[in-house]
Amino acid sequence: LTETETVFRDVGGGAIVSALLVVLIVFLGFRTLRKIAIAVVPLVVGMVLSMGAITLALGRLNLISSAFFAVMFGMSIDFGIYLVRRTEEELGAGVFLEEAVHRAITQTGKGVLTGGLTTCAAFLAITLSEFTGFAELGVTAGLGVALCLASVFLLVPALMLQFGLEPKPADLQQVASAAASPRARRGLWTVAAVAAALAAASLWAAPRNSFDYDALKLLPRDTESTIYQHRMQDESDFSAYSAAVYAPSLDELRAIVARIKALPDVSRVESIVELMPEGQAEKLQEVDRYRPLLGDLRIELVPGDTSVGAYRERIEAIGEQFGEAQEAAFNAGRADLVERIEKVLAEIEKLDAALDSADDTLGLERTRAFERNLFDNATRMVALIHSWLEARPITEAQFAPEVLGRFKSATGRYAAYVFPKESVWDVDALDRFMGQLKSITPNVTGFPATHQVHSRMVVTGFKQSMLYALIALIVLLALDFRRAHAVLLALAPLALGLLVLQLIIWATGTSYNFASVAAFPVLLGYGVAYGVNIVQRWLENPGTTAFVSAYTVGKGVLLSATTTLAGVLSIVFARHQGVAAFGSILLFGVALCLLMAVLVLPTLIDLIYLRKGAPDGKPSIKPDGDGPGLGGAAG
Repeated sequence: LTETETVFRDVGGGAIVSALLVVLIVFLGFRTLRKIAIAVVPLVVGMVLSMGAITLALGRLNLISSAFFAVMFGMSIDFGIYLVRRTEEELGAGVFLEEAVHRAITQTGKGVLTGGLTTCAAFLAITLSEFTGFAELGVTAGLGVALCLASVFLLVPALMLQFGLEPKPADLQQVASAAASPRARRGLWTVAAVAAALAAASLWAAPRNSFDYDALKLLPRDTESTIYQHRMQDESDFSAYSAAVYAPSLDELRAIVARIKALPDVSRVESIVELMPEGQAEKLQEVDRYRPLLGDLRIELVPGDTSVGAYRERIEAIGEQFGEAQEAAFNAGRADLVERIEKVLAEIEKLDAALDSADDTLGLERTRAFERNLFDNATRMVALIHSWLEARPITEAQFAPEVLGRFKSATGRYAAYVFPKESVWDVDALDRFMGQLKSITPNVTGFPATHQVHSRMVVTGFKQSMLYALIALIVLLALDFRRAHAVLLALAPLALGLLVLQLIIWATGTSYNFASVAAFPVLLGYGVAYGVNIVQRWLENPGTTAFVSAYTVGKGVLLSATTTLAGVLSIVFARHQGVAAFGSILLFGVALCLLMAVLVLPTLIDLIYLRKGAPDGKPSIKPDGDGPGLGGAAG
């Protein structure tokens, strides 16, 4: 209950903080309430529609999808920002409002639509994953992005035409001149060299990153339940997790338990077998044999002389008896008995001397107290012997229903609970433990069994999700660009960003976990949009430096990425460590994809294509439609 409450508290609070931060950043970027309304109102409509659609499709949010929903506001506002920025740029070039909106929709809108659709396709492809958590993330994210994208394209143009925008002139000639300077050209090689070095280091680090299967590390920080689960695991030999082994009969269970106890990776076994001793019939026969001998055994305290002299006479008599026993042992050649009796005689002499030297009153009182205690113990021992003589077979009927119900089902099956020696979060130890149990019986269930399957399903689901999403991205980008080089360029920032992320994970000493890997399909869907928009803008005029596209589209990209980072930041500090891990990967991943898109991607384009022009000086890449001139926006 604590975990569920914490997740929804973190997600609910994160969604509110995300929305407030996004609105604040949009206000700082746009500086007018009118433009904020144009960007935010369609998104709010899309979010409301998304909640309704997700409720109809799934009826719930899980840990992964709820964490994503908290940051979707910051991520989906990108669509409107791109369109508003392009419209302002066109107005700055002297174009009328209607034409500016038209060009924004038909040119920049193409990149926005491509990025949005590839993001949707990537998320919807995740629904093919066998792991339910990832599949539901795909449904939540796919529906959410699709409805937000549709709301933006339906409402943003109408709102811009209704309320109007201020022109924002862009001096692209100055940008092109600066990018063409010798110093800037040398800087391209520096950026390329640094990017190559980071990529090489990341390739080295990636195989060294590990996966942490410990689900306790995802629990809410500093809650009582989390603290005591960790203490139970770290400070005691008791494990809260056991495997359950079933058998149809008690005899079969007894045989299984006997074999299981001999396994090297088993700590202990709890079953009804331990409560019902073996060989009860044979033991009862032994009891019957001793019953005639011990049935009439009684010990009574007989009144007598309890003076010091009387006690010393008894001690002397006991000593004489042990002396005779010692002589008989000596004659029989039992040197071991002679030595042991000698020690007893020495103690008797010490007792006799103590009685002789002690105060008569004190010594007598202590002796009488000892005699009473000895008699009481002897009486209890005789009573215990009599209870043994009345022993009856232990049967299931003698157990309380609560005890019997733990070890026997209503259908008559018997269960034994097997505890591993090592942690269930160590998958290698878990595999050995489960392998040993299944070598004895296939009827094994319980948390270790489900965790073994679930942990593999998460990893397999992660790989499937990444593969399906990547295929969807490539197919849609290929259909849109129809050029292999454009597809590769659009994917480059995403690939480099995810690659360098591996270096950061290794450098910080963190590991993948069940929550953090869910962020990678989200990154795959969102991270590609930055590169797509810049490549789309560059293809409008491929004869000029790509830094012109980075400068124009980059303003929108930077503002969009900032809103995305603000949305993600709202869950990075969540108490639930799973939600925080998901947010941390998204935070670093989005930041890296942004950096690669606005800095490394234009560098790659300029190094490859501006140095590879046709002999007549014309660009080697055919432009897509009317591109922006160097004096302003597209015209």
